Amino acid sequence: MKIRIGAWLVMLAAAFAVAGCGAGDDETVAPSVDVTGTWVGATDTGVPIQMALTQVGNNVQGSTVDGALIGFISSNEFDATIVYSNGPSVTLEATILGSSMSGDYAVEGRSTDTFTATRK
Repeated sequence: MKIRIGAWLVMLAAAFAVAGCGAGDDETVAPSVDVTGTWVGATDTGVPIQMALTQVGNNVQGSTVDGALIGFISSNEFDATIVYSNGPSVTLEATILGSSMSGDYAVEGRSTDTFTATRK
């Protein structure tokens, strides 16, 4: 009986260990960049982009010419949403390399474009 209970406990412990293996996948990665500052650029189709950003930890807040931006940094990956007072929202997904960022720019309900921006 002791062997069966012992074997059962080992199997139960192994099952919990396997179930917990993916638990850390959703953990936040500390930012390796700071995007604070003014960024200027354009989409590949010529739409100008200007953002004033402030980063605290992984969180980013900012503004554009006529919209408010809220975003998140994980390592050097930047995800943000811009909400305009008079139009559809925009999502950004970019990679930051030094004082430049590039990635995708998607207007709600429309196609995705790519963009680049540099810190001024």
